[in-house]
Amino acid sequence: MTAPAHRISLSVPSYLIFFLSGAAALIYEISWSRQIGLLFGHTVHAAAIVLASYFAGLAVGYLVGAKWSSRLPPLLGYGIAELMVAAWACLIPVLLRWSESPAIAAWLSSSSIGWQMATRALFCFLLFLPATTALGVTLPMMAEFVTLQRNRGMTDVTNATRVSLAYALNTAGALVGVLFATYFLLVVVGVRTSSYVAAGVSTICAVAAFMLSLWKADKRGRTVKSEEFGSGRSMLSSRPSFSWLVLVALSGFGILAFEVLYTRMFSLVFHNSTYTFGAVVTVFLASLAAGATLAAWLQRRYSIEGLAGWAAGSGALATMFSVLTFVALTGLNYYSYGESFSQYLGGAFLLVVLVVAPPITLLGMVLPLAWKAAGRGYSAGIVVGRLTAVSTICGATGALAASFLLLPWIGLWQSFVLLSVFFCVAGFILLVRNGRPIWACTGAVVFSSLALLALRSPVEA
Repeated sequence: MTAPAHRISLSVPSYLIFFLSGAAALIYEISWSRQIGLLFGHTVHAAAIVLASYFAGLAVGYLVGAKWSSRLPPLLGYGIAELMVAAWACLIPVLLRWSESPAIAAWLSSSSIGWQMATRALFCFLLFLPATTALGVTLPMMAEFVTLQRNRGMTDVTNATRVSLAYALNTAGALVGVLFATYFLLVVVGVRTSSYVAAGVSTICAVAAFMLSLWKADKRGRTVKSEEFGSGRSMLSSRPSFSWLVLVALSGFGILAFEVLYTRMFSLVFHNSTYTFGAVVTVFLASLAAGATLAAWLQRRYSIEGLAGWAAGSGALATMFSVLTFVALTGLNYYSYGESFSQYLGGAFLLVVLVVAPPITLLGMVLPLAWKAAGRGYSAGIVVGRLTAVSTICGATGALAASFLLLPWIGLWQSFVLLSVFFCVAGFILLVRNGRPIWACTGAVVFSSLALLALRSPVEA
């Protein structure tokens, strides 16, 4: 059996493993956030600290995975990472109980708010770092494995499609993890035990990856080609274009900032903040998975630069339209629908889908498209790891900036417009570079009109 054909035969189980890994990752995040809340209090600042620590650790893991993805058999590296996650996740509740000792508690509860936030952020970052780093390693490893022609990396459309599909399934798994943790695990087994359940899932993923790796070795022989598991230097003949790095940074920053802004927007009309946050997160994850799937399908048919420009520009237009839709449907009054609580939840969730899904699906295409566009001279694991690290760091920054800078300083509606302007400019530049100036100018005019309406409508309402 040839190497590509054999790799195809392993696609289904490897995709299933990555789906389960995504579910476990979000169960971890929810469980750890609740456990930290028990220690620090369930405040906005505590949630922001956990989010930033989680994302920072993932970014470190993406970079580590990028370095080692072409030096280790990817399934072996993936399995090792999953085992590290599971092992450290089992230690976190123990370490949190240890942190309740008088000496540590005093260090984490300074009278100075600034010092208190700094020490808590450092504590959370170090506490989660081994597990979040290992979680981050899994993406480059899986990206390296699912590519069929390693010597062509992400420039091969089949490789780019397969990596985008793996990412979409991982994100879909994260969606399932959120729902499973929120509506079952936390209620039935509790906060701490939920993380143990996720550790069990990670262990299953690790064992399955090891078994696939051994089966793959048996099928292909024990000899490992030097070009497959070497240093990867032969593939590093070029660096990603700076313009694509900027687009990836904007995508990460903007999408996570939009999540904060949409959560705030729906809290204006929904009665229960918990369900507001849950609905927005659920739709965001589903939309990102849909965006990655759409990117995997369209990149076979259209140029990457033009497609990315269309996604960014259309995402900006859809964001402005979503604000107008929200104001038109709610009138900024408390939402009321149906005669029962279940009907209310169903109607509220449908409203979130109508408003949030179109722009986030479009913007969710940008990162997978950038992987292919910036991947010349790189193996899949390297380009996916490095660019996703940039996106993740900027995403954490965007969430914090939206919470502590944009909302207090310039307001909700103005923040939507400001972020959308950046995406519109990015789309305009990419479309012009791709030889579509008429589309770019038309989009800019339509965006300007929608932005003015979006700024006026909430005030008039």
